[in-house]
Amino acid sequence: MKMNEILRIEQLYVRSQGFYALENFSMQADSGDFVFLCDPENYGAAALADIFSGRRDIFSGRVWLEGRQLAMGREFSYELAGIYVISMYESMQQYMTVADNLFLSWKRNLLLSWPSGAKLREQTRRVLAHLGIDIPLTALVKDISYEDRQLLKLARAYCKGARLVYVDGVMDVVSEKKQRQLLSIMDIMRREGALVLCASQRFSMVMEAATKLILFKNGKKIWTMRAPEICRTDVMNIYQNKRRGAGRIPAAPGNDPLLEIYSHGQKVFDAPRGRCIGIYAEKRERLDQMVDYLTGEYRVDRLEMRLDGRPFEPKNYRSSVAQGVWLVDLPYFENNFSQNLTVEENMYLPDMGKMRRFGLFCNRPYEKFLAYEFEKAGDVFPGIDAKSAWNVLFTRLTLGSAKIVICLGTFPWNCWTTQYEAIRRFIESGKTFIFLSVNLNELSAVCHECYNCENFLP
Repeated sequence: MKMNEILRIEQLYVRSQGFYALENFSMQADSGDFVFLCDPENYGAAALADIFSGRRDIFSGRVWLEGRQLAMGREFSYELAGIYVISMYESMQQYMTVADNLFLSWKRNLLLSWPSGAKLREQTRRVLAHLGIDIPLTALVKDISYEDRQLLKLARAYCKGARLVYVDGVMDVVSEKKQRQLLSIMDIMRREGALVLCASQRFSMVMEAATKLILFKNGKKIWTMRAPEICRTDVMNIYQNKRRGAGRIPAAPGNDPLLEIYSHGQKVFDAPRGRCIGIYAEKRERLDQMVDYLTGEYRVDRLEMRLDGRPFEPKNYRSSVAQGVWLVDLPYFENNFSQNLTVEENMYLPDMGKMRRFGLFCNRPYEKFLAYEFEKAGDVFPGIDAKSAWNVLFTRLTLGSAKIVICLGTFPWNCWTTQYEAIRRFIESGKTFIFLSVNLNELSAVCHECYNCENFLP
């Protein structure tokens, strides 16, 4: 296939709410290219999607499509120019059939009569068969799965003869099977001369199928790779080097092992005392599974955990807490308290048995802290302010029986930066934080080591 230039962008700037969502961006791509845009923060990639779909104006810069300079703006007809954006949001007619939705993408010929419904359905069947899509023509769009709708969106772009297809985040929300099917359809479109841009917030395996890889950071292009040099491990290393130590708390003295995981007698995970350890995966479901394993809710026969050098086999979460492994909800830390108890009861409750003897509270630093926080908070916990709740939580964990705290979810970057001192005291006390997130870019900024749970979970 002869390679012709499809897209050229020169020094593109896009502003959003007072800052540049895309800054000094340039690129060039030919027909048949598959360009993967990796943007963990989704500033630059989202700005490009808005530009190509006509939802945003550019601040400065120039864009050429097949040698024609485009007047980028909200009044430009992008579909007529051959640009088609496929996003995670709905763009289908829910109460129309699969065939009807595809008919909407076909242009009427003013010189010829409109084909009959039967003929259009036959043409739709041939298009779907050519693309390898097995969806009933008469099914309503609302009755087919979300993943099949993404296939149908690509089929519409194919019927429209799109020259530039921008796939915005779709690969992040579909299964591996559907990813392969979407890639197969993209390959057909590329062989027929189209250009495919695929944007993602994750370090997906899809990137290794690309002909070109562009990495973004804070709306700027920081790196470009070309096949066959594209490697997901290299991409992770690039982002870790760019963000290494941005908000990392110094590790506590010493390196004594606290929690270890062994597979067939070989150590695959190590969380020493006084460290912040990151665990990532591409899908949130795997992280949920990892948390269940660490807290005893999920068993893996070939894995063995050791806590303080002794076998750690919690039967459930209550057993895990009794041995010092806690799960904390950081983004919504109010969930770590009981709304039906007073502030004082919330402060005492978790380690009441360990801190009280013969009715007397034995931890004087904690007692003084409680008195100070209790004065500010009032009588009932719902009245406590967010900062006081945070201080109570981490002081309770630091001075209590917790050895390891596990935090799962979207990485609580604001929590980390605004409560740096509280977390620093926790780590310096010889205890360990384990953060789990799908965003390796954020984990690498604050964690001392990062592990991929796919390497040891079945």
